[in-house]
Amino acid sequence: MSRIVVLLVLLSGCDLLFQLRHVDDRDAGGDGGPLGAWPTPVVMPVVNVLGNNEFETDPSMTSDELEIFFSSNRPGGLGGFDIWRARRDRVTDAFSAPVHVPELSTPQNEWGFITADGKKFYFWHGVPSNVEVATRPDRDSPFSMLSSEPQLSALVGAGNVELSGNGLYAIVNAASADMGQDLYLFARVNEQSNWSAPMRQLLVNSEMLDAGGSLDEQALLMVFHSDRNAGTRQIWMATRTDTDVPFATPTQITELGDGGDPWLAPNARTIVFNRDGDLYISTR
Repeated sequence: MSRIVVLLVLLSGCDLLFQLRHVDDRDAGGDGGPLGAWPTPVVMPVVNVLGNNEFETDPSMTSDELEIFFSSNRPGGLGGFDIWRARRDRVTDAFSAPVHVPELSTPQNEWGFITADGKKFYFWHGVPSNVEVATRPDRDSPFSMLSSEPQLSALVGAGNVELSGNGLYAIVNAASADMGQDLYLFARVNEQSNWSAPMRQLLVNSEMLDAGGSLDEQALLMVFHSDRNAGTRQIWMATRTDTDVPFATPTQITELGDGGDPWLAPNARTIVFNRDGDLYISTR
């Protein structure tokens, strides 16, 4: 009898281990297999105001992809582009109707980024070079504790701030000498330490517009938009083998078509971006 009990315990332990591994694989991006090409992007009908002059842009999601934030000039805001958000219970569900986030909005224009854990929102409004961050204890609480980010605001025309999933790297676009926009990377040891000096990504930037960068979990993959190809705004990607080296020469993600202001999930399996004033999504 004791041998049967031991066997049942062992089988139970194996089953628990399998479940834990299954959860880890799901959280890390589904089957854990290699990343392939992006499927054809589809428009997000509930999030967008389709068929009107309203414009949705600068999307970002929490790492579990259950909450999305974006900027829109739709009716119901305080004026200009305001911050809106939508939620869902499961990643297979459609998002609920968006709601206005008044504590992150003003009569000026606002754009921003939600961190992976959903507790910090980096945004910039009105005059460029004024990056601020708001915090909340949980997703059911409003944002408060607004504070400035002078290190991320140091560059002329700084904007489009996005952090890697682990919170240790930030990508920012700022004005370049050739009247365009260039991408700069910041790094820090932990979330309580200061940001490094901005590192211009020489192999990534062109003489045209390069902006709207977004990083994966470890800041080894970056997507961004550029109009270097005949002046058409398209989404490009750049990689690096280690965080101690700069990003390599980028390549265009042709399967996504035209678009800009992309957000990349930390596991690099979901991308959301703007095209012609609407938000599109692709998941691989």
